[in-house]
Amino acid sequence: MNEDVINIDQFAEIKWLGRTAKLVKKISGNEHFIIKLGSELLTEYIIAPLYKKMLHDSAPDIGLVKDSNYTRLLVKYYPDFLTLDEFNKAKESEVRPVLKGLEEYAAAIIIGMEEDTNIDNIGIVKSKNVEGGNEIYNVVKIDHGRSGVTTRTENGILNIVQSLQRGSKQVLDMHKFKKAIDTMIQVLNEEEIYDMFVNRINMLKDSGFNVEPQFDHYLELCKISNTGIHDAATTYTENILKQLKIVKKFTSDLGLILKADISKLEKDSGWLFNQLQSFDRKKYSMVDFIFQNQCQIDGMDPFKWALDNNYCINGKNPIEYAVHKNFLIDKMNPIIWAQQNNITEIHGIDLVLSIVKSGYEIEGKDAVLWCIDNKVKINGQESSEFALANGYIMVDKSYVKIENDVIKHALKHGYKIKGQDISEHIDFERDTDIIHDLQKNGFKISGKSPVEFCIAKGMHICRTDPVDFAVQNNYQIEGKNPLAWAINNNYQIATIFGHISPMEYAVRNKVQIPLEQLGCVPDDAQLKTGIQEK
Repeated sequence: MNEDVINIDQFAEIKWLGRTAKLVKKISGNEHFIIKLGSELLTEYIIAPLYKKMLHDSAPDIGLVKDSNYTRLLVKYYPDFLTLDEFNKAKESEVRPVLKGLEEYAAAIIIGMEEDTNIDNIGIVKSKNVEGGNEIYNVVKIDHGRSGVTTRTENGILNIVQSLQRGSKQVLDMHKFKKAIDTMIQVLNEEEIYDMFVNRINMLKDSGFNVEPQFDHYLELCKISNTGIHDAATTYTENILKQLKIVKKFTSDLGLILKADISKLEKDSGWLFNQLQSFDRKKYSMVDFIFQNQCQIDGMDPFKWALDNNYCINGKNPIEYAVHKNFLIDKMNPIIWAQQNNITEIHGIDLVLSIVKSGYEIEGKDAVLWCIDNKVKINGQESSEFALANGYIMVDKSYVKIENDVIKHALKHGYKIKGQDISEHIDFERDTDIIHDLQKNGFKISGKSPVEFCIAKGMHICRTDPVDFAVQNNYQIEGKNPLAWAINNNYQIATIFGHISPMEYAVRNKVQIPLEQLGCVPDDAQLKTGIQEK
């Protein structure tokens, strides 16, 4: 379709299709089009080339048509168009039509972040080809107005697949689905996507179309605040790239599943999707299915395969992952299995020490205590000796932690908790007692006090600004009075009045600032300004 904006006088109306679209015929030829006007015109027009790159002839050409008052969409019309419901009724006839392109359609709406996935919006077009005496029909993507909206995680992608299988009454071929995703990923890149969106937006603006109201509508659909939003092209691009990152991880995981020896997979790929859907999504990812069920990969134990192929399972070393998930390797405890197979290091340090420092339990027990019970050395040291040197004591012939608090123990010894940074296990808004305890007793999180850590991360602490919290509780920041520190570092304090200067804060709260701790003493004018701001 020519990219120039076409005058509406070049078309003859045939009939209205609802309240916002009508079927027309080009006066100078036999081509049929649909002219549309709606609140999602912006999205549908700028994202159309994205679907065209992914689906080719299975996505319509979309251009612009204009009269004296409005710019509208001009959509290439598919003859012999059927809805999915009409197609399903045709399947009940004696001539059994074949439906193709569902896998490509699924891949495209996932990458395109289509929100409106109602199966009534799936278009079916009859092909000129025949297969085994049966007519062939192709799935087409129409109506992109709610695209670029919905970010789908792994679970959301599986939900789309299951929904399409139910609606179309056929099973998606997972090999075709993965191939479709991989092909689409290859033809899309960041610069092309951005340039594509910029060009389309410029076309709209040149036609006299006011982009801003519909862009605001798009932000509302995405639940994005328009604060700090610079331009539409960047926003659409960032959303698509975010989804592409998720999809790349998904297709990598799906590739591993397709390599695995999973019974029923070749006979019924829908079976596996159902298994993955029923899997405990809160605890496990799609890849976990292989390892929890000990499905062989290339004829090998999955953990052995992962180790031989340097494959990280959800970002973790296979042995570390097995310990974390409490899975077995070759029907053995992963630590014992590693020792028997002369695997002594991960991440460049002693394997068992790495597990201990990661804060994982082994078979539901503290890792150090498990090593003592099973006579496993830690970093070449007898586990009992390691325990006594690292925060454990002997009580009634048993070893216990000196510091029973998990967070304090981890902070003292530089450990993680279940493989996560300690900060992930502290609710800085609500864990008031823990935060005061850590602050008063000099515990450091990533080398900083809790107050300093929250300042660095731009977070509130105990539901208030960190400097305000420090002032109210007489805590220092980097060894200084908190307001003096705030002045020296040009820090603005968040309050119910908005962000205010430390001097205004001092005036409002009648707090003194020790001038000797200031890098430069404020002059009378500065102090007067602070008082006037009150």
